[in-house]
Amino acid sequence: MFIREGAGQEYTPIQQLIKLVESQVSRDIITTGMPQEYVDFWRNKYYSLIAAAMSMKRFAESPRNFHVGGSMCYWDRRLDRGKVTFDANLKGSVNQPPPKMCAERRLLRQLHLGSLISQEGKFESKREDELNIYEPNLDVVGLVVASDQTTTVRSGEQPEHAYKEERAVLHPCGQCLNLLSHDGLVKPWTRIVMVNDVDRKHLVVEDISIEDLLKSHGDTKKFAGDYKTYIEDLMPDLE
Repeated sequence: MFIREGAGQEYTPIQQLIKLVESQVSRDIITTGMPQEYVDFWRNKYYSLIAAAMSMKRFAESPRNFHVGGSMCYWDRRLDRGKVTFDANLKGSVNQPPPKMCAERRLLRQLHLGSLISQEGKFESKREDELNIYEPNLDVVGLVVASDQTTTVRSGEQPEHAYKEERAVLHPCGQCLNLLSHDGLVKPWTRIVMVNDVDRKHLVVEDISIEDLLKSHGDTKKFAGDYKTYIEDLMPDLE
C-alpha cells in the first residue's frame, strides 16, 4: 500500500514508518516532558523498536484475524479495541501464558514494552500475554523481537489470488513459522522484507525468500536463546 502526500508524492509502508518516528513519536515524547537525553536515547538506539511498536496499531482494526510471529492479533468488537494474544506452543487457549516464551513475548517481558508505551499514551499492557492496542496508525504491522531487526512478510499478487495481505513475523521461532504456514499466510510467492537498523540511525531494506528465512532459522534461534543478555546489555537503565 502506498500513501500519497503532496503533489504526487508517495510513501511506502517503510517510508511511513520512518516518517512516523522522525515526527510523531519524537513530538509525543517531547510533549510528555521526558528529558532530552531520553528522547535521544529512544530516537537513536531504539529507532526500530519504537517504529515497530507503533506500526501494529493500524492492522489491529482489521476485521480479519492475523498472526504476528507467535501471536494472534484481532479486533474485539465488544470492547471496541484491538487485542494481541501470545501462544508460543500452539496448545491450549491463546489467553493463557505459554509454558515456554517465544522471542516476541520474551522481549516484551524484558523491556516492559507495554508499560513504556502506555506512559506515552499509545497502548497499555494488562498482562504479559495480552496487549490492548489503541489508535490506528500505519499500514504495516510489526512486533519487535530485536531492536535492530524487523521482518515483514507480504503476500504477492497472483492472477488466481487477486488480493494483497501483509503479515509480520520477527525472528520467528519454529512454532511461529508453523503458525504462519499452517494458516496459509506464507505463499510460494511471498516476499519478505528485512528492515535492519544498521547504525541505529538509518533503516535499509532487503528482500529475502522463504528459503533464506528457513536457512537462517538456526542462527535466529541461537540468537533468541541469548536474547536476555543481549537486551540487558543494551538497556540497563530501563530495567
